[in-house]
Amino acid sequence: MKKILPLILLIFLLITSLCSAKELDKRWYWFFSNSEVTEYVDTETLTYDASNDIADCWILQNIPNEQKKRLMHMKIHFKTNKVQIFEIALYPIRGGFEISHDNAMGEFITIIPSTDYETLKKVAAGLVDRDNKLKNKENNSPKYIDDSNKIVIPSNEKNLLEQANQILIKRYKPVIAISKFDENGFVGLTSDKEIIIYNKPNDMIASVPYTTEYFYLKNNYEMYSNGSKSYDPVIFTMTVINDDKDSVDENLGKWHGNNHLIPMYVLYDLDSNNNIKAIQAYSANNLNPSHYHETINNGTYVLLAKTLFTHADSLNKDIELRKIKFQKPLNNY
Repeated sequence: MKKILPLILLIFLLITSLCSAKELDKRWYWFFSNSEVTEYVDTETLTYDASNDIADCWILQNIPNEQKKRLMHMKIHFKTNKVQIFEIALYPIRGGFEISHDNAMGEFITIIPSTDYETLKKVAAGLVDRDNKLKNKENNSPKYIDDSNKIVIPSNEKNLLEQANQILIKRYKPVIAISKFDENGFVGLTSDKEIIIYNKPNDMIASVPYTTEYFYLKNNYEMYSNGSKSYDPVIFTMTVINDDKDSVDENLGKWHGNNHLIPMYVLYDLDSNNNIKAIQAYSANNLNPSHYHETINNGTYVLLAKTLFTHADSLNKDIELRKIKFQKPLNNY
């Protein structure tokens, strides 16, 4: 609840700035128009993180033909050329009560050339002085020495395992194998048989018990006579490390100190490229439920599960590459 109230207040202040005069406040910077929509970015809430090359912003879309205006909270990932949408609020164009409010759960959208998002990316880069901030970051970037050949290498090019453990070691425990590390985060394996999930957009860590089931999700299906496939649900308990006790889902599962144990019932499917696409997740109010009927309202929990599912393949490859074996393999089959 503590996190929800500041968000509601922020949206209220943004709407007040839209309705306080016939023309928009100067804080709203125009960046795009066509016959259907006019779009602005809020310069007062626009921020930039040079270490990750990500801008955080609110945009306004005026849609006169529908007599509506849309407020959207998003992040711009410059390196990967994507936007990540979190909040979408719809209002009457001339002011009034909120029509709808959706949590987009941090879904990524690729920025297509010659679109409003490409224009937003360029305008936001200029407003936050991205080029100069990136130069300053590179100049101040620490270096380390590779003793094998005495070459000085920028610290951001250290191996993935070292990068992951720099994030994890002060907050939980280190890993001995690592998946790919992308804009969504990574998963890793610990020496005591835990899989650690790191969701980068929300800077959240969770753990699940090690099992090879996650490595064979694409083979876990029933084939129908028409050739279609139905993938079996995956059931597990996810522990969210240092979770917020005022979370909207505080009643799910069980708390152990500041760690939140959440029973997960996850449905998933594959796209045409054989990659795991959007998942659906449900939960329960205890750790041994007969049914999983509770809706998960905190989108971060779903994103943690999605990070696990989409990174399990590459974690398995790294485990095999490092020749890691446990005396008693843990397998759900």
